[in-house]
Amino acid sequence: MPANDLFALLDPPERGRVVDFGAGTGYLTFKLARARHDLHVYAMDEQATMLDRLRERVTTERATNVEVIDPAAFAELENLDAILAVNVLHEMSDRALESIGAALDDRGTALFVDWNAAIERPVGPPAAHVYTLDQAKQRLASAGFIVGLERVLSYHYIVRVRLYR
Repeated sequence: MPANDLFALLDPPERGRVVDFGAGTGYLTFKLARARHDLHVYAMDEQATMLDRLRERVTTERATNVEVIDPAAFAELENLDAILAVNVLHEMSDRALESIGAALDDRGTALFVDWNAAIERPVGPPAAHVYTLDQAKQRLASAGFIVGLERVLSYHYIVRVRLYR
């Protein structure tokens, strides 16, 4: 799915605050920041090497609307408008899902995109390490989220959620 289509599903409000949770090298972070100059985009990753690469990119790309944060700084955020989590749900602890819920505004949404265990695919982690769409929805519901949209792609699924609050 093209990045702009993902961003349309994420649908952050004008001048919103968005986190790319598990940003990696920032592929989607910087695409979103360029597509929506009005947003404040936080790039968060657990790996220090990824955070270093993200900081370098902020400088080289002069991305004034991108802020790189570590997990401790993420834990301090609140009232976020949207969170994008691509290819990380299968790696997330329950605590990480709780932190996403705690960080979202009451009207905020999170968009989870991950490898689909129900689809045979030549790439990505083994099926035993990821969820089917139904398993992902169940896990997200157990963490206090309401599924508002679901979609199956070639190798992935998309689940957009909001909080039960």
